[in-house]
Amino acid sequence: MIFVTGPRYSGKHVVVRNMLQLSEEPMRVIDPSLEDVGNATDFDAYVKELCAYDVVILPEVGSGVVPMDAEAVNLREKCGELAQRLATQADVVVRVVCGIPQILKGTMDS
Repeated sequence: MIFVTGPRYSGKHVVVRNMLQLSEEPMRVIDPSLEDVGNATDFDAYVKELCAYDVVILPEVGSGVVPMDAEAVNLREKCGELAQRLATQADVVVRVVCGIPQILKGTMDS
């Protein structure tokens, strides 16, 4: 599985399409909403479900202002835990900033 993360609107989808040439090789790609992450009741099952995809795209949260609302803080914590668990399970981890991919783990050679 390839895990792609980075700030919102940083070009993650474009990078995935370009790096993987998705028009030529259909792959299973999922981009779960933050609401989906927040609503996950069985977190282990949710991680397992996401890891079944070829590519998981998840926005980075937590690099900005810390919210005062307890629910928003909880969502950031869940997203952070999910990102850590996906990165651990992934063969390749890519962070995208300003449309520039940074491979943090693995290689895109295969």
